[in-house]
Amino acid sequence: MGLPRMGRKREIRRCDRAEEPAPPPAADASRARVGLADAVVANRMLLWGASYLLIALGFGVFAWGTVSPGGVNAPAVVLPLAACGLGAATAMTLAFFPPAFYRRWLARQAGPAAR
Repeated sequence: MGLPRMGRKREIRRCDRAEEPAPPPAADASRARVGLADAVVANRMLLWGASYLLIALGFGVFAWGTVSPGGVNAPAVVLPLAACGLGAATAMTLAFFPPAFYRRWLARQAGPAAR
């Protein structure tokens, strides 16, 4: 490989289009209520956001446990950490592998505007 030779043109690539940021999940939910967005997608974004919020909370609980007198194995740390993990796992499961009853419930919640 080595250094580039003098006189060789280097190809420069750049992105000429700007990406639009994704709307927040609350905006998706309000758009879904009036029929402008898919209710399933809005619900999955909400579940995805809730799961990552619970994961971040679990990291905070663990960090608190590292400096607490009982350590990370104390029940005051383990129980909230387990609840955060269970909640995050439930939200991710519903987001990526929704059971039939959950899809039916979601279709009823979407109302006639989304159908």
